[in-house]
Amino acid sequence: MENSPRKPYDGFIGTPAAKALGLVLAFVITFFMMYFGAYSNYCLFVFVGALLFVIPKAFGVKNFKAMLALGIVFFLVTSLVGAFMFTAPTLEDMEDNEITGDFVNYTVTDIPDSDEYLITLNYAGSTPKIVLEQVVETSFNNIYTAKKEAEMTPGSIGEYSYKIGLKNDTIYWFYFTADDKTSEKVLVEGTIESDTIMMTAIKGNMYVNAIPAVMFLLILVFSAWMRKNFEKQRAKFEAEGRLYPKGYGLCKKCGMTVLPGEKVCRRCGEPIDIPEEIQRQTLSKLYGTEKCPNCGNDVIKIEKACPRCKQVMPGRENVADDETFKCSECGADVPANADMCPVCHARFDDDDNDAFKCSECGELVPGDSEFCPKCGATFDKD
Repeated sequence: MENSPRKPYDGFIGTPAAKALGLVLAFVITFFMMYFGAYSNYCLFVFVGALLFVIPKAFGVKNFKAMLALGIVFFLVTSLVGAFMFTAPTLEDMEDNEITGDFVNYTVTDIPDSDEYLITLNYAGSTPKIVLEQVVETSFNNIYTAKKEAEMTPGSIGEYSYKIGLKNDTIYWFYFTADDKTSEKVLVEGTIESDTIMMTAIKGNMYVNAIPAVMFLLILVFSAWMRKNFEKQRAKFEAEGRLYPKGYGLCKKCGMTVLPGEKVCRRCGEPIDIPEEIQRQTLSKLYGTEKCPNCGNDVIKIEKACPRCKQVMPGRENVADDETFKCSECGADVPANADMCPVCHARFDDDDNDAFKCSECGELVPGDSEFCPKCGATFDKD
């Protein structure tokens, strides 16, 4: 199998410049999605939050704190910029609106000792309708309202009125419709206090932008939890000798995961070059160690002699040097005096340790083997 062609950006991803670019791109793209209101259809709030997470990851950002900071910056900047630069000016411009044309002499009167207002109008034509809208949510230039429409009550000729209860410190606007004509929209000034517009803009933008920010936070926390559990499981597998430590567990040619004990890659056949210290670390975790009586070095309990001073360990004088046999379960190389496979953890019977060399290729095989795992030669049961 040939090497995959190297992509031109492989060396860029994960660098400080790439990470910074990923964070900036994530913020800019999601900011403009909120600005243009692209989030408002088909539950795209979730999509905005997901993009805020995925884009930095694609550029190699792995730091949890950096990602968390991105989410906080997104929420604060989009909320405050949306409120101060877009929503509040839009609402303030409506304060200057006046109704002109066929709808004349309109008034909005606060009825004393109540929360009701009387809206009156002169109109020459069929009975007009009044449309009253309460601002309930805002985001940038997008203002969402709760709408109520009703026919006005006729009075003297050409005069109409409508009485309605309104809450203080709340933004309302109204307009009239009749005979396919629609008036301009005007704010109800009586319910607006000095900071009503600004507070409505800030709260509305914070509410809208909090939704993708919370989605992002949930994805971030869940991915961190999954990663932590994965690392915990990986550490367990490394301790059991089922995985090599990071940096040593991939084939250098095709990137396939390499398991302890494998000599060649299962996918491409490339010889596996695992440093001796890593192999010793794996065997140490499996079989334990003891101190060399001569130099005090850690010696794996299946080693015949200390690798540092070459002192033969007590009780192992009769163990042959460098003898191994193939595990009958997984084919891994196993020390001749081992009672368990370091790869698949299969236990060996006493007969398995009575290993012999294949007459065809010289490979050391377990005593009860019927064929050689290396050359395939069959053995007589006698």
